[in-house]
Amino acid sequence: MRRSTLKALALGATVGVLGCPEQPLTVSSDAASPRATVEQVDWQLRWSGGTPDRSGALVVESDLGLRWTVVEARVTTYAVTLVPCSDTVARRWVGVPRALAHHPGWDDPSQVEPQLAEELGTDTALAGASIPSSTYCHAHWLVAQGDVGGQREVEDGVSLRVRAAWTDGVDSGAVDLTTDLTDGVLLPLSVEGVGVHATVVLERDLESVFDGLDPREQSEASLAWGALENLVDGASARVLLSEETARR
Repeated sequence: MRRSTLKALALGATVGVLGCPEQPLTVSSDAASPRATVEQVDWQLRWSGGTPDRSGALVVESDLGLRWTVVEARVTTYAVTLVPCSDTVARRWVGVPRALAHHPGWDDPSQVEPQLAEELGTDTALAGASIPSSTYCHAHWLVAQGDVGGQREVEDGVSLRVRAAWTDGVDSGAVDLTTDLTDGVLLPLSVEGVGVHATVVLERDLESVFDGLDPREQSEASLAWGALENLVDGASARVLLSEETARR
């Protein structure tokens, strides 16, 4: 099932059942699905796209022809986890408060909850762990407000903040976007290499962050949610396998 279909189903279910933002979706993993059987997991949170200007600020051209210069941008990665091929029920939290983000839907030993305020464009490594041998077909990335005690919490109550200037060649302006909403995505894996040690590379595409967003017509609240959706939907997951001995 395509990720866009999963997103549409999740959004429809969330809107349709008030008070129940956690909605189960059936996700099939057939014999042809890329999979990895692993005993040790580490995570790499990476970014692609965007061009630094002379000051070091990231510059992105949107599909609407707007040029965006990012002054400051952070997103809170609340949790990442691998999802077993045998688990055919996926859950996605869309636009819900922090309290409901504590339970991303899988009780899997590969899960890490760093509650990490990532600077957009700055790669981060997360220490993983040795786990019982399991076979995985998907990864899940959850963005939500950090709790007190997270590694590097964004401002209290904020899952995404973006300060940026924009221009269309004639008009220009600046925005300060914040949201406390939650979003997440289930990602099919691409698998490279051989072995039981997995480095899971979660990559996010900065080129698409502002696609479809028009500050000349939209409110800052609408722009903030759109930027968060674009970030989540632009993610991909690769598993790099090696023969490194698992730590016990």
